[in-house]
Amino acid sequence: MKSPQRNKARLAAGVCTLLLTPLAHAESPVLTSVLNEPAEAGVVYVSDEPTLAAAASAPGRVEIIRERFPDGKVSVEREVTLDENENYVNHGEWRMFDRQGNVSAEGRYHYGKRVGPWQRWHNASTSKTVKSFPFNRFKGPFLSQATYTDGVLDGAWIILDADNRKVMQVSIEDGKRHDVTITWSPGGDIIRQQAYEHGVPVGDVLELRGGAKEMERIATYLDGRKLVEKKANHPRTRNKKLVESYLEPKTVLKNADDFWTLTFAEYELQGEAVRHGLSQHWHPNGQLEQQGEYRMGEKVGRFTYWHANGQKRSEGAYADDKQDGAWVWWHANGQKAAIGHYAGGELVDRWRWWGENGQLAKQKAYGDSTISVAERDAPRLNLY
Repeated sequence: MKSPQRNKARLAAGVCTLLLTPLAHAESPVLTSVLNEPAEAGVVYVSDEPTLAAAASAPGRVEIIRERFPDGKVSVEREVTLDENENYVNHGEWRMFDRQGNVSAEGRYHYGKRVGPWQRWHNASTSKTVKSFPFNRFKGPFLSQATYTDGVLDGAWIILDADNRKVMQVSIEDGKRHDVTITWSPGGDIIRQQAYEHGVPVGDVLELRGGAKEMERIATYLDGRKLVEKKANHPRTRNKKLVESYLEPKTVLKNADDFWTLTFAEYELQGEAVRHGLSQHWHPNGQLEQQGEYRMGEKVGRFTYWHANGQKRSEGAYADDKQDGAWVWWHANGQKAAIGHYAGGELVDRWRWWGENGQLAKQKAYGDSTISVAERDAPRLNLY
């Protein structure tokens, strides 16, 4: 047993080293724990193993753990402490080394959660991402730098190549993409730019393609939905049949960005596509058949319909996908066929119908008990 005076001197110096040595045949790394907080003033005697263990495991004390490669070189050096449940958690500096002794990753923990700036170097052995575009056009290894808040990515995530050239920058807020994500070429040109709001893509996606001097819009997103145009032709005449704008199913986050493995966020589509924007249909003979606008799958504003001979067939407005206000219909010969009003999709007020010869066929007031003043057999009108 060591003398009390010697133990007193060691504790007063503020360094107590605990060596946890595995059996000679064990393959697990050697863990070295260093207590590096000075002792309180006064006479303290450490005269037996239980007292030494208690001092080393006191709440609030920070220990250094060194994990080693089989050849004895340090692979990870990290500071740990006991949490409120007396479990050891990373707390303080954290570093990882390669076999040559170079730092390959570093940052800080606060009671088990990453905080502040972190960085890690990557090559083909640590991340398959560096084998893909645009990284395969740059020079490795790559330095990945990010910031954490309470264990969550928060801020700019920047990846640089071996020549300190920017490859990508991903803006992140509370673990999700927010603001602009940018990709560069080795020459320093921005070759792709896309915006996000709280994890979903929004606005225009811009790319620099084919030696162009300026980026062009390749896609547009509205609250996570990609705006696309659908076109079709009539099978027999090959004349244009329709041109409509759609919003694809919503793009939602499947797997978040992973700083440690240099893996970028993955998204998937959920829901159904909906019409959004201008909608136009044509008759097989090439005459315009209908035209109007949709907003998130609902008809809005003025819609107009035509007969195959080019004469206007009907016209009126929609509000919240329901007919609203005055509507007018025409026969194929151009003669007015009907006039009426809608309120929220319901027929209201006075309605009148005419035959192809212009003779009044029917009139009726809706919304009360009034019976038609004059009523004859009304023509069967295709109102849409």
